[in-house]
Amino acid sequence: MAETDWVRIAVDGAIGLGSGLSGMIMGAFRFGRKSAEKERNVKDDYSSQIRLLREEVRKDMASLEKVGDESRDLLVDQFKETFEGLRRQFDDHKFYTEKDFMKKDDFKDFMKEYREDMRELKKTISDIKQ
Repeated sequence: MAETDWVRIAVDGAIGLGSGLSGMIMGAFRFGRKSAEKERNVKDDYSSQIRLLREEVRKDMASLEKVGDESRDLLVDQFKETFEGLRRQFDDHKFYTEKDFMKKDDFKDFMKEYREDMRELKKTISDIKQ
């Protein structure tokens, strides 16, 4: 009986040792699988956050581009109005000058007076010489 007890103890020890080894292997396998799963979850979380940030940046860039386009268009319209107003004033003054500043009759009267004044001046100069 003593032999049986040793064999039984050896078998029970081998079974316990096998069970322990298989438990360690299964634990390491499960730990590795859970670790890989956690790593994948973290990677997916970062990927989703990066994707959301990219979309947010794209939206912000699009809105800034739109605001820039609107302000540039407003500036162009303001300059256009200013230049049109200046052109209109130049044209109005040119028209006034051509029409009312010195009419032909007034100019003829001015030339007549100028000639008479010049004749008188020449006569006065010649009288002074003599």
